[in-house]
Amino acid sequence: MAEKKAIHTGHRGRVKQEFLTRGIEGWPDHKVLELLLFYAIPQGDVNPLAHRLVDHFGSLSGVFHATYEQLLEVKGIGPNAAVLLQLIPAASARFTTSSTCSSVISARCSASSDTPDFS
Repeated sequence: MAEKKAIHTGHRGRVKQEFLTRGIEGWPDHKVLELLLFYAIPQGDVNPLAHRLVDHFGSLSGVFHATYEQLLEVKGIGPNAAVLLQLIPAASARFTTSSTCSSVISARCSASSDTPDFS
């Protein structure tokens, strides 16, 4: 059992660092969900849950289109995770329609590469 823990030690930090360094371009849907689920489920391996979500809803888009009640039907999804998964597309829609959207994106793209170290 100690060997399994050693394999996963620092995994969340590595995934966060990868996102900050490279973004999510090319990531499979389950990996994007895994990173999001880190914030709703503070401990444990959420990778199997991310896979269950994709299997159940078909894609990341399918997960984001699911209702709160539908999300709760997936084993391992509780109220916090369901709210987060509902919040992401809602916040994204607001961001996309914001008049400052393009300036924020430009600023982020031209920002220095100073990123926090999650290791």
